[in-house]
Amino acid sequence: MSAIDLKMPSLAFPLNGLTAKIAIGLFAAVTADWLFLGETEFGLSVVLFLCLLALASIAVNPLRATGRNIGVASAVLVAGLIVLLEDVGPVSLLLGVGAILIFALMTIEGKSLRLAELSRRAAQLPFLGPFWLVADINRANKTARETRGPTRLLPSLLAWIVPLIALLVFGALFASANPLLESWLSQIDLWFLFNPEFLRRLSFWALILCLIWPLLALRLSPKKETVAAVPAAQAEHGPLFGESAVQRSLILLNALFAMQTAMDLAYLWGGMPLPQGISYAAYAHRGAYPLVLTALLAAAFVLVVMRRSGPAEKSKWIRPLVLVWVGQNVLLVISSILRLNLYVAFYSLTYLRLSAFIWMALVGVGLILIVVQIACRKPNGWLFEMNFRALALALFGACLLNFPATVANYNVAHCYEARRTGPFLDVSYIGSLGPQAIPALDAFARITQSYLRIDSIGAARRRLASETSPDWRGWSFRAWRLSRYLSINPEFTPPNDAAAPLIQN
Repeated sequence: MSAIDLKMPSLAFPLNGLTAKIAIGLFAAVTADWLFLGETEFGLSVVLFLCLLALASIAVNPLRATGRNIGVASAVLVAGLIVLLEDVGPVSLLLGVGAILIFALMTIEGKSLRLAELSRRAAQLPFLGPFWLVADINRANKTARETRGPTRLLPSLLAWIVPLIALLVFGALFASANPLLESWLSQIDLWFLFNPEFLRRLSFWALILCLIWPLLALRLSPKKETVAAVPAAQAEHGPLFGESAVQRSLILLNALFAMQTAMDLAYLWGGMPLPQGISYAAYAHRGAYPLVLTALLAAAFVLVVMRRSGPAEKSKWIRPLVLVWVGQNVLLVISSILRLNLYVAFYSLTYLRLSAFIWMALVGVGLILIVVQIACRKPNGWLFEMNFRALALALFGACLLNFPATVANYNVAHCYEARRTGPFLDVSYIGSLGPQAIPALDAFARITQSYLRIDSIGAARRRLASETSPDWRGWSFRAWRLSRYLSINPEFTPPNDAAAPLIQN
């Protein structure tokens, strides 16, 4: 056995107690207050906070993982932090939080978990914090009642209630008898405890403590009992979902899909003219999204048919019919991508259409994985893990892709294609993409001949430039690249030539 596979000794830090965990949790809550509360821009602050949580998690929990699992977990965490350093958005934030949850699970569990189990537990952890926190406090209180010594924290705290009340009562009496003491006490303002701002901050601390508590007091996954599989001979499906019904369904569906595929091959690939009154744009738009939904439903049907002890185990025709049908679904997804590409050529690119391209590609990959699963007789668990990996890889790539700049640059580069009479660009939509669209606006202003258009572009550019934030909390690599561009091009002055090259971001 190589050295990297040796099990590392369990690290028992003196920070394993409930008191230390609550103290670290409160410190993290105060840090989150300083980094996030009242701020509108988030960037480097999120990365720093997640690094703090990762260090806190391995500090207060015993590490049971092998060296190999620690290396994989660290790589997952670094990947999640990289996408957040590039830019903080909903998807990158989801990947970053998921990365730190998987990091904690892999380093503390001490055993290799399957991807399905990791993703399931990581999705549950953020919602378990309040319940685990209350349970841990109750457990510590019960232990303290049964134990004598310095570990009786909660009973000792409760024992301060009577002395403090007595102090307040006698202090009030002394203040009434001593004017000097009364003047000192009058300078102490305790009304801040009921200030709405203080209560809002206190609520924020409690929320953060509940959210991060699963990382500070992670439970091991319970052992699962082995359940005996049901023999294939005992699986009865009845006539409604039996072998004959599935086989006839596949024959009919293959025929229907073949008709749709033939029409796409004729009109989209073969260039056959469409009937009177139907444009290629309308044909593309009507079919792009419904066909992807059709492919998803087809994939679900295949999973039901090809399950273990299902109808495919008894028929020699169902498996080849399913392979033909999945192949037609792959062609259907490719056709949907072509339809969407035609529609974008007519009506420009948007956030939704770019996301649809990625989504369609993922559906196509999923269908190809179904073919591999059927050919290699892999279980559905394998298919889930492979699709999850493809989804994670796609989300990781999407976080590194500058969507606003990509959409804006594409529309500027193809502004002559939509309108043959001259360049056309929806400046209001490009302006809604945010400051990352500024280089594309500059490029379009260089190729337009309309002074009115240049004035509107200048107004949009100034508005977008004012939205950039100099606060270090909102720093990201993407924002830094834009700030460097703006430092070189603080103001736009239209040049004399109308054929300046497109500026890429």
